[in-house]
Amino acid sequence: MKPGERLVPIREIPPGDAPHLMAEKAEWPVDATGPLLECVGVRKTFTIRQSGWFGSGKSGPRVVARATRSV
Repeated sequence: MKPGERLVPIREIPPGDAPHLMAEKAEWPVDATGPLLECVGVRKTFTIRQSGWFGSGKSGPRVVARATRSV
């Protein structure tokens, strides 16, 4: 892109339709007795690159991260 050039939005989002990222957060419910969100069976696989970020090397071993449940 040229200096000062801006991306053209696919569609306009009116200011009142979406909450602002810096909006004040809602209070934690007073009557909450447990977690408000529980994730079960969440995992992510990462592949270790053999030759760095910009090399054209082969993919190496994989590392699997799993979420564990703790109460």
